Amino acid sequence: MRILIVDDNDDSREMLLFLLEKNNFDCKSACNGKEGLEILRSGENFDLIISDILMPVMDGYKFCKSVKEDARFQNIYFIFYTATYNEKKDEEFSLSLGAQRFIIKPQEPSVILKIINDIKDELETGVDLNIHKIEMGETEIYKLYSERLVNKLEKRNIELQKEILIRVEVQEKLLESEERFYLAVEGSQDGIWDWDILHNQTYFSPRWKEMIGYEDQEFENSYENWENNIHQEDKDYVLNVLDGHLKGLLPFYEVEFRMRCKDNTFKWIQSRGKAIFDNNKKPVRMAGSHTDISYKKKYEAELIEAKERAEESDKLKSAFLANLSHEIRTPMNGILGFTQLLKTAQLSSEDTNEYLNIIESSTKRLLNIINDLVDISKIDAGQVKINLSSFNVNDIIKYLYSFFKPIVEKKEIDFFFKYDLPDSESFINSDSEKFTAILTNLLNNAIKFSFYGSIEFGYVKKENFLEFYVKDNGIGIAKEKQEIIFKSFVQEDTSLSRSYEGAGLGLSIAKSYIELLGGKIWVDSVLGKGAKFFFTIPINQ
Repeated sequence: MRILIVDDNDDSREMLLFLLEKNNFDCKSACNGKEGLEILRSGENFDLIISDILMPVMDGYKFCKSVKEDARFQNIYFIFYTATYNEKKDEEFSLSLGAQRFIIKPQEPSVILKIINDIKDELETGVDLNIHKIEMGETEIYKLYSERLVNKLEKRNIELQKEILIRVEVQEKLLESEERFYLAVEGSQDGIWDWDILHNQTYFSPRWKEMIGYEDQEFENSYENWENNIHQEDKDYVLNVLDGHLKGLLPFYEVEFRMRCKDNTFKWIQSRGKAIFDNNKKPVRMAGSHTDISYKKKYEAELIEAKERAEESDKLKSAFLANLSHEIRTPMNGILGFTQLLKTAQLSSEDTNEYLNIIESSTKRLLNIINDLVDISKIDAGQVKINLSSFNVNDIIKYLYSFFKPIVEKKEIDFFFKYDLPDSESFINSDSEKFTAILTNLLNNAIKFSFYGSIEFGYVKKENFLEFYVKDNGIGIAKEKQEIIFKSFVQEDTSLSRSYEGAGLGLSIAKSYIELLGGKIWVDSVLGKGAKFFFTIPINQ
């Protein structure tokens, strides 16, 4: 018996094809009524048509009417197989068009096979195809046709609104039985697979193949092909779980693994299935689904990364708070201690001046810490404003050289500056206050961590920006730490906070200012051999 299956749902159509062809029926399929008519009119003979109703281009009602109005096809047995049109009036209207049966989806495979075999027997005995036909006039048919379409559209709109609210609940309930499973497949994006273990014959649905980038005909339906496309690192795990289920050690087969796509990339797949066993507990058949969970794996990886970043941030902030406590207590102890000495001791003018200098130095140190905290808070809150103006870069470099020269010379370190443009051409349009703060931060660091050699700073012109540098012969920065030093609350080594002043905010503030001004900052350094910091500033904002 030749059967024509007409359904726009790929999985539903393929499932019927697979079921019927496995039971020796000669089948052909079409995606809508128009395609079905074209196949019939091409001259091919069919004994039975199984058609959905709700389809694009030409629905099942129009298809059935066209078939039954054509004398060549009037004797073809016609079944409506639908999940959408499921009311008594739908059945009556379907029979009025000339259909012989009206079946509501889904049905168990065994039920479908029984119906088809019963029809085969009826056709062999010469059944009257008009025995169930309800006679109606043309006008009445079109009226009912319009009513059914409008009714279904209104009903479907209401259903869609409800489905949005209860989608998760419905999906869980759909998995409670095999019947509901078939409904879920029809409307889901999952792929279906079926493995005849006894004969080693495998079926992968078109959606299953599409999930990894293949057209239906491009991917061979074989167990070996599936196994060969599993990621090598996941293969042993997948096959062990499969073996455990086939031996009855695991109630279900459920795994997550990477599978090679057509373009040689890999997708994360969740595969679920269950085997059927014979009386000797030997597996004879297994079926299940494939779900693309790449988005889920990506989300999980992002969560893990975010957790690790949060933990690292928590550690950094704890270290920073400990360091900050030390940095605040040290100058405060100096201020309080020497203030007390000034009040209680009989001091010479020389001692008094020395104590006042220590108090002044401690106060400046404390003020610098407070200023850094205020600056980083403003940066984090997005409250930093850019004040653009035209200023002379060379003037600021000369000023900073004069300001830091006495401090550098005290450490017996050579101090140089260089610039690329003459004074008359060294004007840029930027924020002079933040530019000065950036260079000041970098020079402070160079002086703090240097004990011999030289410190040099300056710039060169490159296209439409200036590239500044600050070079020292200090302690240097380890390669693996050269990225994190620009983060808030971080020093290259937290133990440095005990040997060198600072809360670990200077480079973070400098980096934020540079980026606000449209530039970038980086460092070139070898541990123990000094460092060279670079940053760029556009000539005109």
